[in-house]
Amino acid sequence: MSKQTGPVSLPQELLDFYDGLLVIQQKYLAKIRELNLFSVPEQWVWDKTNPLVSSIKPMTDPVLARELFNQLLELLTCYKPVWADSIKKLEGMTEKDFSDLIVSFLEGDRESVGGIISRLDIQPEVAEFAIFQTVKPFLRTYAEAANLNIDTANWLENFCPVCGNKAKIAVIRGEEGKRYLRCSHCETEWLYKLLACPNCGNDDHQTLSFLLIEETPGYRLDVCEVCKSYLKTIDARAGLKPNMDTSEIQTIYLDIIAHERGYSNRAVNA
Repeated sequence: MSKQTGPVSLPQELLDFYDGLLVIQQKYLAKIRELNLFSVPEQWVWDKTNPLVSSIKPMTDPVLARELFNQLLELLTCYKPVWADSIKKLEGMTEKDFSDLIVSFLEGDRESVGGIISRLDIQPEVAEFAIFQTVKPFLRTYAEAANLNIDTANWLENFCPVCGNKAKIAVIRGEEGKRYLRCSHCETEWLYKLLACPNCGNDDHQTLSFLLIEETPGYRLDVCEVCKSYLKTIDARAGLKPNMDTSEIQTIYLDIIAHERGYSNRAVNA
């Protein structure tokens, strides 16, 4: 069974999986917010050059993180039976390995993450998805506290001023048509040039274009012919009032179209 969510018909099972994922994420985001895990030290001053994570590390609650992780594995068990072997290994992971994976992922230490996953003989796609989805709500509360101390309107870099990761979606707002990138990890939004590739920085207008989706006005793909990357973009000037918390899931069809045309997005695990 499939459902038409745009110009591409998606399997109902896939939509149900992402609905379940969203429910889990929202449930634990509320719990994490209650913990008030993070606050920026009063004496800290942003250097306006490096993302916050380079000087102040995000925090997690080990018990809540493992609880969230286990619920994600239950969801994967229901919808991804082909991942059963890796899911079983993740369920039996020691607290030390779990903690090391979380810390390494938060610190952007891809080499250590890969090393642990390889040693445990777990399919990388499965482990990285589960760890990313576990870390994501913690990163979001980290960003919510940090954004009060960071000037996101004048950052203008192609990586997040909070956690240093890249965007997978953007929104265009206001009469001037300003483009805001949205971090794939912590959901921070920051201003970025309208006509430049957020992956490689290319600003040659002849090699930049966008693909309009006739069936879904206001939604498009910004593409770069230099690095063959794409960015999903919502043009709020078209009268749209997108729910940015669910926009990534609601625009899966844009990812499918982009991949079919040979483009990729470099935002890890989003």
